[in-house]
Amino acid sequence: MKHLVDNFYGMKSHVFELLAFLFRLNNHESLNENNPSGTNNENFDEYIKKSRTSLSQEMKEELDCFFHEDSYFGLTLTQLIIEKNKTDDIQEFIDFLEELPFEQMMSSFLTSGYSIPQSMPDFNDRDEVFKAIQSSILPAREQAKLLYLYFDEKRTKERFINIIKEINEKLYQPSLERLTRIHESSMKKLSIMDGEQIRELLQRNFTKNTGRKFKRVILVPSYCYYHASLFSYNEKTDTVVTLFGTETLEAVDEKSEEDVIELVRALSDRTKLNIIKELNIRPRYGFELAKKLNVSGPTISHHISKLSSLGLITATRKENKIYFEPNHSEIESALRELSSILIQKEKH
Repeated sequence: MKHLVDNFYGMKSHVFELLAFLFRLNNHESLNENNPSGTNNENFDEYIKKSRTSLSQEMKEELDCFFHEDSYFGLTLTQLIIEKNKTDDIQEFIDFLEELPFEQMMSSFLTSGYSIPQSMPDFNDRDEVFKAIQSSILPAREQAKLLYLYFDEKRTKERFINIIKEINEKLYQPSLERLTRIHESSMKKLSIMDGEQIRELLQRNFTKNTGRKFKRVILVPSYCYYHASLFSYNEKTDTVVTLFGTETLEAVDEKSEEDVIELVRALSDRTKLNIIKELNIRPRYGFELAKKLNVSGPTISHHISKLSSLGLITATRKENKIYFEPNHSEIESALRELSSILIQKEKH
């Protein structure tokens, strides 16, 4: 881990990249929908599509089980990986998983999306676990899946570890050197950024000053996230981990016509508009928003991620919750920019 500036740290991680790769393989199209630029790199698309051709039907089903976009159970291990320092050596990470108590794995799975329970259940008490899963705001399908994973304890660990092993050996290792070069290049770009530039990079997910409110903010560049990002917070250590697509480094200090159009497109979406309207009344956290708008936690997570990445809402931590509020200046700026673009076109 490399100290960048203030409370910001950068980290190269093949373990996180591998998990991002697994998530990308299962959700490439939906992740592309959230691409702010609206354009895709043909080489990147080809890399993912080619990788997919070597997947058996069984492997596809396992990916969909552990890396579904509505639950992304495999990515909930982020903070545990940081805590145990299993970030770069993939074989060491696999060995760690094999020794990991099943209860710890399930504890991570239960934190998927905005479904974080107030307290962890006693995993020896099936009724408690059932109630914890049932009270989550995961979609019913994902709740049923999580309950099955809990009851199928031995096979759940085996299945999860096996899909990581298979993808690593067949697809990830052949790209290891190239990905290492990409990580090193991204870290060089991060290391020459000042605090303001790093905050600008993070503004896609948080307020400009949010980085000052956490003890540590760890930035992990990921080729497979491309334009997407992942946010993970550990209340005990007051640590934020954000995996962000390497392409977003190129977007710092740049604001194209496509960016403005993407901002306005987000504002025209009914659910996103309702979220902003609710946040205009008062700041709210994810679970509260999901209940208020009668949508699932992963759906709220998806829309919040998009609005945050565009800077249309900001986030502030209060105790153990992340509260969101509208970024009025960015909304007004987007509308002014759109007006300017349209007027310029009319003049031609």
